Amino acid sequence: MAVEILSKVKEAIYQYLGHEEKIEAVITVPNNFTTNAVENTKNAGIRAGFSKVETLKEPIASVLAYGEKIRPDNHAIYFVCDFGGGTFDIAVIKYDGSEYEVIATGGNEKLGGDDFTNAMIDYLNDQIMEKEALDYSLESIGDNALLKMVYDSDVTYQRTKAKIAQKAETAKLALSYETSVNVAIGELCVKDNQSVIFECDISSVDFNQYPKVKRLWRDYQEAIEEVIEKLKREGIGTSDIDHVIFVGGSMNLPEAKRIVQELIPANILEDNLDTIVAIGASSKMTTTKQIIPRVNFNLGLKVEGDKISVIIPEQSKYPIEASKMYTTIYDNQKEISFEVYEGNAIDNVYDRKNHWLGKLILNGIEQTNAGEARVKVTFSLNQEGILKITAVDLSNNHQVNTELNWQELKY
Repeated sequence: MAVEILSKVKEAIYQYLGHEEKIEAVITVPNNFTTNAVENTKNAGIRAGFSKVETLKEPIASVLAYGEKIRPDNHAIYFVCDFGGGTFDIAVIKYDGSEYEVIATGGNEKLGGDDFTNAMIDYLNDQIMEKEALDYSLESIGDNALLKMVYDSDVTYQRTKAKIAQKAETAKLALSYETSVNVAIGELCVKDNQSVIFECDISSVDFNQYPKVKRLWRDYQEAIEEVIEKLKREGIGTSDIDHVIFVGGSMNLPEAKRIVQELIPANILEDNLDTIVAIGASSKMTTTKQIIPRVNFNLGLKVEGDKISVIIPEQSKYPIEASKMYTTIYDNQKEISFEVYEGNAIDNVYDRKNHWLGKLILNGIEQTNAGEARVKVTFSLNQEGILKITAVDLSNNHQVNTELNWQELKY
């Protein structure tokens, strides 16, 4: 899908220029994008026909977009809150006049505006259930007697569910600008040969107090507080932050702004929430400043006990190269399988917070007693966050050297 979208973008540029020529691209990616997602995005740009493709983390792009004019004495610390439809990304970026350095990252990759839309759907379903005793949380009519009385088929029921979802999205967006919204569904269903009309008023206060929404805001606030704690460990307090940059359509939600403003007493920048990242990407083409990003996740290998043996720790600056020694666990072992993971739950490789990146198998190793083989594994992360792995059997110099392509690789 990404290739098709980028191909259409390239064709639109050709149409605008009136001719074809080599086009370089800067593609922005979320701060919490996994290593494989960054590489897949870059590869999609190349496959779409761009002559050169760079990726840029969205928080850095948002800082670039505001330009030199907001930097007091050419020094500033920015706290970037990027709250979109699917993720909540946070990055703290320090500018010293010559380089941008990411000094802390965080967020919640499973929290976004879509979650609030789903919560609004649940809110409306609860209201309908209370008033009409009809349960629209069900996937289908099934054996529900009341639903079977008012719908002749599951198709018409699904259409009504879609209508409720559409009203929920509209209501959520309205609460970004209004303190209350009226939701009206002209014909919910037909009961006793009469159309059932549903209508209710929803205030932002009532919606934010809805239990599911309260949990979402709790997760949102905890993500911010975790980054603030990271800054404290670096000797940086909230009073040292010069600017807070809001990015993404979900930052229009008043509660999202209020929580940040209560936690961080800094100047708020909230221009062009939906386009600021694109503006910053264009600035990347001309900037001469160095950008120093940090790793969001630990990078390492699965080892005995289903743990992650960390090779590149979370929050490491990159580009970076790091190595670690490994050995065999059986006598006369002929190969070693490396399962590559990234994530911050290092004591349980299968935790949902971790991501499987790929599998490599180094065969032809020197057959010795268990624990005697010496295999050196090196992780190299380039400026764009693309991972290259080298594994060498030091006894015979047999080597695996590859960029992960996110499939099982065997050498």
